[in-house]
Amino acid sequence: MLDGDKQYVTFIEPHGILHEDQDSDKIKFAQQIKLIQERIGDSNVILNSFILSWTKYSELPWKDRFAKEQLAKEKHVLFMKDGGGYLETLFDLLK
Repeated sequence: MLDGDKQYVTFIEPHGILHEDQDSDKIKFAQQIKLIQERIGDSNVILNSFILSWTKYSELPWKDRFAKEQLAKEKHVLFMKDGGGYLETLFDLLK
């Protein structure tokens, strides 16, 4: 996405996370990509990664460790089957 001089490069993976651990590489990628962004060193290039989960939040075996909102903000895991609004959240978290 281009916004003026800024370029947002976003990796989005539709992926069920029922069998993923909260420390899986797929989930940790949202934080690792920010390290790559720092190495690039260009404030006009913003890198992000999101998982759009088919799994409902209520079905996660480890949901007691993270609030749904915390997973969205800190780990960029959004739930597609939990009442909608995940695309709005994604765009809010891009910047």
